[in-house]
Amino acid sequence: MAIEATLKESVKNALTSRGIKYTTRTNDGSYIIEFVPISSHLGGASIYISISGNDYVKFSSYPIKNIDRVRRPDVLEALNTLETKYRYLKGMIDSDGDLYFMYDMRVCGTVYKSTSMVMELYDTCLNIMDKFYDEIKKVLRKDLVLDNDPEFNFDLFKSNNYDDE
Repeated sequence: MAIEATLKESVKNALTSRGIKYTTRTNDGSYIIEFVPISSHLGGASIYISISGNDYVKFSSYPIKNIDRVRRPDVLEALNTLETKYRYLKGMIDSDGDLYFMYDMRVCGTVYKSTSMVMELYDTCLNIMDKFYDEIKKVLRKDLVLDNDPEFNFDLFKSNNYDDE
């Protein structure tokens, strides 16, 4: 357990050295560090780093809340496509309709190596989460930008009531 405690402190120190403000709590045996990334496309969503046991670390975020049921199949299809392109990061929609990104891993070795690995993977995960988020936002907005859709027929919405007399 000494490695776990040292890894927690070491990760917090690494975040502090980057100027990232965070809060901490425990939940079901996991130590959770929560913060909003300084530079990210995630729309101000928090990132969670959960550390449990001596070697298990999970990154997660809920960047989009309450996705409409009608849009969920499109979002899931986009997530499938993205998950084949960016391995190991998982995207899903929870029972409340919230988009959830998650990456988990085991870290091994010294605390220094483990902390370096955690922070390097944090940078990689944040980059990939930003790409996921940008792609999902496009899917959610695709019907809102009808004027860019060459297949859309605006003539269907013209009314005879407004014809020039």
